[in-house]
Amino acid sequence: MIKNVEHIYSVFMDESNEMKFNGIPGHPEVELALMKLYSLTGLEHALELAKHFVDKRGTDPQYFEKEVKSRNWSVWGGDGKDIEYNQSNKPIRELNDATGHAVRAVYLYTGIAEVASQTNDKTLVEACKRLWDSITKRRMYVTGGIGSTNQGEAFTVDYDLPPDTAYCETCASIGLIFFASRMLEMEVNRKYGDIMEKAFYNTVLAGMQEDGKRFFYVNPLEVIPGIAGVAKTHTHDLPQRPTWYACACCPPNVSRLITSFGKYAYGENKDTVFCHLFAAGTVTFENGVKIKCNTKYPYEFSINYTVEDTPDNICLSIRIPSWSKDYKIIKNNEEILAHKFRIECGYIYIPISKGDKITIELDSYPYLVFPSSKIPDLSGQMAICRGPLVYCAEGIDNKDEITGLFIKKNSGNIKTKELENGIVTLIVPGARQEDTDDLYLTEEPKLIDEDIVMRPYYSWGNRGLTQMKIWFPYI
Repeated sequence: MIKNVEHIYSVFMDESNEMKFNGIPGHPEVELALMKLYSLTGLEHALELAKHFVDKRGTDPQYFEKEVKSRNWSVWGGDGKDIEYNQSNKPIRELNDATGHAVRAVYLYTGIAEVASQTNDKTLVEACKRLWDSITKRRMYVTGGIGSTNQGEAFTVDYDLPPDTAYCETCASIGLIFFASRMLEMEVNRKYGDIMEKAFYNTVLAGMQEDGKRFFYVNPLEVIPGIAGVAKTHTHDLPQRPTWYACACCPPNVSRLITSFGKYAYGENKDTVFCHLFAAGTVTFENGVKIKCNTKYPYEFSINYTVEDTPDNICLSIRIPSWSKDYKIIKNNEEILAHKFRIECGYIYIPISKGDKITIELDSYPYLVFPSSKIPDLSGQMAICRGPLVYCAEGIDNKDEITGLFIKKNSGNIKTKELENGIVTLIVPGARQEDTDDLYLTEEPKLIDEDIVMRPYYSWGNRGLTQMKIWFPYI
């Protein structure tokens, strides 16, 4: 790896090299890889090269168009003219909005965040924060999916988040987790851990079928067979997972992320170990702390830690998810009021000693989510979540027809039901619009009370061809 990096360095950075090439990567990813190598080895050329690519991107917006004209071949038929697609429209430090190919974007932003962190470049840090806000406050789906159009697999504009034509490439949400993880390293704030969790438990897991044999490249939030995968506007939104793809980036990316979950779940510094995500297992930190976690999260909401070893003067810092309005802290079988501990940016800091047993009990009750009035496609609709899981309804559980269903938002009586495979479903009070052969009605349609069965979004599409929706009108 070092030998190849030194070669790349000589081609792009060595002033004495007569063949020095004045270019930048077409598909950003080498930047984050170079920073990984730098973190592992301390190789200064890796850091310099990553910083060079970050600094140079966007300084010549027509760079890729010129490159295409200088060759007798192109990649995927691209002409290089869409400067937002390839994130070369502006120098990095001037960027305000997440644009272009969503996977390329978040891979690039991950590399930028790493460079910013290692070089203490405040202007790059501020650019990362603006880009983070652009994604999570204006251009992200409730599932943590990003990239709303199939035209360029890309971001579009603020609040353009149609559920039925969503692109939401699996790899894009994986890249969003990369970006969130690097932002957490710069600033311990639960808003980054919340998004890591949202993207993982919803879009990323939805990308793989339960038996691991089929995969989604695209993750729509609404599927109606006969329209999805058929209508020209919906050919990319498939109603069932294919076995493979011509561009097969997502399946190995999902597998790699799941098996490396621990590196995103935990972090540390000299006097604190951090728990960003919740999963059963034992972790040994470099500072000498060893902690065992026991939990059945995300279906049960008690997270139990046993401190098996620790030096003196160490804190365990645990993210309290923003969706958990109520929570309890139990230390050595005694409930302790949260204000007894330091709480900063959604993390609670608990001093620990060897043998301590700490339990965090989070809010397990389902909650309602309402979209911003600025999202035109979702006006008058709502979604239901429980913990980190976004829930959807499938036709197979609801008389094979979900397009006429309404949720009763004020019923306050959502029930849970655990299935044999451990998945917890929701029984939601609702109503169904009486069917008619008329295309349009001049009288208010009759609504018939009917419970709606909902299941975690990640588990949809595992029982054959059926309808699926996340957002429903409410009454």
